[in-house]
Amino acid sequence: MIPFNAIRDDGVVTHRMDHFDDQNHFLRHVRVLGENYHRNMLANQNLHVEVWCEAAGMLSQLFKVSREFSVQAYSSGGFDSLTAKKDLADRICEIAKPTVILHLGDYDPSGKSMFDVIAEDVSAFVIADRPWSSVTVDFKRIALTADQVFRYSLPRAAQEDRQPHRAMGG
Repeated sequence: MIPFNAIRDDGVVTHRMDHFDDQNHFLRHVRVLGENYHRNMLANQNLHVEVWCEAAGMLSQLFKVSREFSVQAYSSGGFDSLTAKKDLADRICEIAKPTVILHLGDYDPSGKSMFDVIAEDVSAFVIADRPWSSVTVDFKRIALTADQVFRYSLPRAAQEDRQPHRAMGG
């Protein structure tokens, strides 16, 4: 069997470098960090929470709300890479708490399928790698749901049967 760390399937990757022109530049940077300090309200909780949205364009708006509760927001941006799913599972195992992933996605075959695939893959990684059985992950779809489409009379998206991921079983 090939070990997972031998597999690469990168999506978008960013490597950030903090360089400073001089000591004063560094001190200004540290001062800004201190002025923007926020205590992690989830640190002493028995549950870890993250929020994921399908649309990368929604991420900034979503984070403006979620950060007030110390909840990190992520974009699942289409069908995530297997590496991204493994990274999420590793983070959950490292946090070592029961975790809830709140998901916002389109109410169409692609959006529903993406949610199911992410939940299945990440759950399998967590079960395989968790340090003890109390480390769990629960995926909750909070938008859009069938009830929301009905309640707010939202237009239904056209079926997406011709998308490549559906033909490949994804």
